[in-house]
Amino acid sequence: MWGSLSLPAINKHIGVMEVAGLVRRQKRGRVTFLVLARESSLTLQAWIGEFHTWWGSDAASLENYERYLAEEP
Repeated sequence: MWGSLSLPAINKHIGVMEVAGLVRRQKRGRVTFLVLARESSLTLQAWIGEFHTWWGSDAASLENYERYLAEEP
């Protein structure tokens, strides 16, 4: 997956996740570790879960949700 992305692109993605509070950096000497922020991930998972009703089962697609959005006034 990462093979096709440049290092600056990866760093940009990590920076976006850091600003969103999904990861934290921990630097030890010259080594930087990325730590998953579990609390933020659980909040994101709960928010996404609210839309599962509109998506349907795993076999269904996002078309269900698109149809729902199209019906709204």
